[in-house]
Amino acid sequence: MKNLLELKGVTKIFGEGTVNEKVALEDINLTLAEGDFVTVIGNNGAGKSTMLNCIAGVHNVDKGSIVLDGRDVTKLPEHKRARWMGRVFQDPLKGTAFDMTIEENLAIAYYKNKARGLSPGITAKDRKLFREKLSVLEMGLEDKMTQKVKLLSGGQRQALTLFMAAITEPKLLLLDEHTAALDPAAASKVLALTDKCAEDPKLCTLMITHNMKDALRHGNRTILMKDGKVVMDISGEKRRQMTVENLIEKFSIDTDRMLL
Repeated sequence: MKNLLELKGVTKIFGEGTVNEKVALEDINLTLAEGDFVTVIGNNGAGKSTMLNCIAGVHNVDKGSIVLDGRDVTKLPEHKRARWMGRVFQDPLKGTAFDMTIEENLAIAYYKNKARGLSPGITAKDRKLFREKLSVLEMGLEDKMTQKVKLLSGGQRQALTLFMAAITEPKLLLLDEHTAALDPAAASKVLALTDKCAEDPKLCTLMITHNMKDALRHGNRTILMKDGKVVMDISGEKRRQMTVENLIEKFSIDTDRMLL
């Protein structure tokens, strides 16, 4: 497998030179390959979301470089990186146009990186494709394509958002605690869909979670961040043998801020 994402010496400092200076990321070196599904855990303030925001281009890095699929994107703005990335946030309200229909949202996502030519609107061919793909979710959304997104439940909306992120065929899928705001049943469905999306051998997935069981149960690799650094990176047999209790004992994780 070829390397898909490389972080080389990435450092991010907020409020540098002021009394509020905060080193959010310190010399992060991380390489992810095509097909990797990496879960990221750590206490609040460990640097997890900052790392995703630096990868996505929301924050500029102060030191180091970010290489995506052999392309140095360190200086590229967020909107230019978006063509290669899909992203799902914690809030189900983000990622969709809530006052537009399901099929309109899907059309926006589907044609994000495609030339549409002169044909306006959503075609019958589009609708057929969307119905076929939505049926995979097993939520009945294929029969509600003309319904506005704001009428969906949180779980349905988050599943749709994840589906929209994947339908663009990105190189990298960034998931920032995308099940944290959902009830357990909805979270389970969205995680099952996440696993299905991550089966694409050319896709690289990076998922932040506060749930340590989910971190070890999903994906093929887990990293733990602490104080802006990667302090654990496990895969294979070592990961299969790792337990939540081991994690807590070894890394003094604050369980008040994490889910067991």
